[in-house]
Amino acid sequence: MGILLFATGCTNAETSGDNSEEGGTQSAAEQNIEAFLENAFTGPTEAYEQAFLEEADNLERRDEKISEYYQNNFEPYMSESLLEGFINSNGATQFLRFAYPDYVLATEEITLEEDEDYYTFAADVSYTKKESDDSGTFTINGNMQTDEEGVITGIQYHKGQYEKLENALK
Repeated sequence: MGILLFATGCTNAETSGDNSEEGGTQSAAEQNIEAFLENAFTGPTEAYEQAFLEEADNLERRDEKISEYYQNNFEPYMSESLLEGFINSNGATQFLRFAYPDYVLATEEITLEEDEDYYTFAADVSYTKKESDDSGTFTINGNMQTDEEGVITGIQYHKGQYEKLENALK
């Protein structure tokens, strides 16, 4: 009877493990990549505007707001070294800078494909012109690497992604 219970327990554990992957349960890496992409391609939000625009006269306060913005929107998903590089290059917000002040971006759908040591992503991003409600959608493509805990350690957009956005917003 003990062997029967043990065998049944093992079968149930294997079945529930298979179901969670097939049922759409995401890994930590997938969750972090999606959260990063949503934050990078949605906005400019009120928090973005406060951090990067409203405190232009008070540099100390502006730096605090920018640091807070990055901590809230990107730090939980990225390695410390990658985040530092993004802060220094405005990498995480460069797409939002193209949109401001005329357009609003929104991440619509994210597709991830796992390869051996990285993920390939496609993020469908909609844009809407504030004054005329003209809108459209474009897709940003690239690759991301993560560590064992699922933290993003590298990001590479495919060639031509900035131009794709810039052309869409003309």
